[in-house]
Amino acid sequence: MNLLTKLWRKLKQNLSSESSLLFATKSKLNIFIDVIALLAFFAAFISIPLCSFKTGLNKLTWAFTIIFLVFMLISIMKFGKLQIDKLSLSIVLFALWTIICTFVNINLHDRIVFTPALLSILTCIIYIFISQNKQYRDLSVHILFMSSIIFMGCYITLYFNELKSLNFTRLGGYFGDINDIAICFGLGFSICLSLIFNSKINVFKIIFLFIILLLFGLCGLSTGSKIFLLIAIVTSFYTLIKFMGKKHLKWYFYILIILALILLSIFIINLPAFETIKKRLLDFLNPVNKDKSTLLRFQMFIDGFYMFLRRPLFGFGASGYFTSSSIGGCWSHNNFSELLCSYGIIGFILFYIPYTLAIKSKKNNKNKYLNDVGSILMITFICCMFTVALESQKVFAYSIPIFYSLYDSSPIILFDKTKLKKESK
Repeated sequence: MNLLTKLWRKLKQNLSSESSLLFATKSKLNIFIDVIALLAFFAAFISIPLCSFKTGLNKLTWAFTIIFLVFMLISIMKFGKLQIDKLSLSIVLFALWTIICTFVNINLHDRIVFTPALLSILTCIIYIFISQNKQYRDLSVHILFMSSIIFMGCYITLYFNELKSLNFTRLGGYFGDINDIAICFGLGFSICLSLIFNSKINVFKIIFLFIILLLFGLCGLSTGSKIFLLIAIVTSFYTLIKFMGKKHLKWYFYILIILALILLSIFIINLPAFETIKKRLLDFLNPVNKDKSTLLRFQMFIDGFYMFLRRPLFGFGASGYFTSSSIGGCWSHNNFSELLCSYGIIGFILFYIPYTLAIKSKKNNKNKYLNDVGSILMITFICCMFTVALESQKVFAYSIPIFYSLYDSSPIILFDKTKLKKESK
């Protein structure tokens, strides 16, 4: 309870003056419903890495999810507007298309898989709720960040002895798929990085965030996952280049900073604890002696693309690669061939329309902080596209709407509760 109190105070402190004004205009019942929705959303996101990979406990994630979806829908329908724009429409169309493709290929599947469609609808509801309540965009970023910190605390508690001794190979298997755990740390790392460079001149806050960043780095590297390394490297260089571009430093300062980071990275990667990820990285970069993991992933990509060529319109339906590929029993380990082989070219285009719209509208968003967070989230998601299938992952279904909420448009209002109230008066 004390932790939730501190979280709420922290979240309130980060609301802008404009957001505070919008929050103040809400009725007490509306605020109560929204708070329950946000707290349930917070609990659901924490439970994804902690519970969703455990038999029995995974129901806890869906329980929290149902609670926040119900309260978000009540908030939208009772106190706001049921609205649809190009972005939300494309999400709904993608969900419908996954169902169509699955039924077209029903003879290829032992059971019908609705997970991608359900996750897409979930994404759409979260997006509409946040975009309709723009004062919650900042809140949702901090909820995502605090959830990652709490999971990291559980991770460190479980693996404290191994992390302290720096004597381990790959950690994280207790919680589920190691790559999924690494992605959770990658999200926390990228948001923390953005917060550091967007903090006002407050030495203690920057030091605190930098310690959190180092802990995310340690935990992420301890999984031995290449996806975390990719996220950390790309987001770090992006943030550094953007920061240095604003400071207009002398050219030799840029050289010194880059050399210092390279030397620090070499030192860290050569520690005995990170021997596993060092070997995987060197094998990945070696054009002659590729490691089995990299070769298998490349084969999966080619196999998925070949499946797309066989059925370019409807693909093989949800979990098409899992059930119909030559390898079988696994995913294609990248978002591009997974979408193409499962839902064809139409599904592929529908999935990427929201990304395109959100990226395109970033320049119209005057909130510099949210723009920077949106940019670093976008880079994180793009990195993940090369290693996992986003359309079937809960962690992305819950976090991507925060990035989508930067999209600013003139939506079509399907139902306006506030307008009906005014007319009745």
